[in-house]
Amino acid sequence: MLRRIFFAVILIFTGSICFSCNDSQCVNKIEKELVSPDGRSKAVIFDRGCGAAVGDITGISVYPAGKVLNDSDLANALFAGKIYQDLSKDKDGKAAEGKINFDVKWIDSENLLILYSESERLIKHDKVGNINISYELISDDHSH
Repeated sequence: MLRRIFFAVILIFTGSICFSCNDSQCVNKIEKELVSPDGRSKAVIFDRGCGAAVGDITGISVYPAGKVLNDSDLANALFAGKIYQDLSKDKDGKAAEGKINFDVKWIDSENLLILYSESERLIKHDKVGNINISYELISDDHSH
């Protein structure tokens, strides 16, 4: 019973975050765009700022290559409740301590890899349209 209540609270909280982010006061700022090898799609990492009450949320979306990100667009691949920072690595190639990091790599034209370090409130999708999405956790004991 307690478990059901916990999950209900999480769903309500997550829904309120996403609902708040649909506000016309929100602004999307592109941090990185990466076009697929065939030039038909692109992955976009962006910050969605909706004011102090909600804070910034990092979004990653997959769109047709010609689409322009609008302030009304929500993330369709990944939502994260932390501000985007460049993928930072130390001299050994490990994720820099204390950073919440995101990056994207195209494996081929239909498969996208999203790299991320630990974060709170990650909402991940495994497919957007015909693009398959996989995720790889960057940790202190894992190097690229």
